Amino acid sequence: NTLFRTRQITRKYEVLVCGHVARDNGTIDMPLMRDYMHPPFMRVSTDEHQRALLAFDPAIVGKKLLEAPKPSQTKFEVASRETLLDTDLPVTRLVLTSVTGRT
Repeated sequence: NTLFRTRQITRKYEVLVCGHVARDNGTIDMPLMRDYMHPPFMRVSTDEHQRALLAFDPAIVGKKLLEAPKPSQTKFEVASRETLLDTDLPVTRLVLTSVTGRT
């Protein structure tokens, strides 16, 4: 845990996303919040999801679920642009590196 907090360990993930990402690399800068539909998972925070939280009673769902979104940055680099198996569906294989934030 100390190694993560002091940034001595880098988290990298390989993901496959729908479509061809135009840029070869960049930074995703979007806040994260708890996913109230699928706890304990996290999700990107949107205005729509923030408004939905107004309907929840903290006494029922707990304060942790209603915490404010947290800043998060992830760097991405395109590993390859492909088509999905034997289809014509475009996909992009990305390497993600966590900079800040928690999942």
